[in-house]
Amino acid sequence: MKERAEQMAGRAIMQLTEVAMRYLEDVGQVLTEMEATHDDAELTKSLEYQTLLAGHSGLQEMMDRMNQQINKEI
Repeated sequence: MKERAEQMAGRAIMQLTEVAMRYLEDVGQVLTEMEATHDDAELTKSLEYQTLLAGHSGLQEMMDRMNQQINKEI
């Protein structure tokens, strides 16, 4: 049972990493497109841009923390 739970945890970490990386890339592309088509004042006022920026930052922070945890065990 213990080994099975550890295997499940390993698979869940891999899946979470894959999903987070995909979202980081997708959201990053949207942010880049918005930055290319809007000036700073528009971006500052855009709720969509600010929300995506916060989400992107949160995903990046999550990935950094996960990597720190993984590197502690290695």
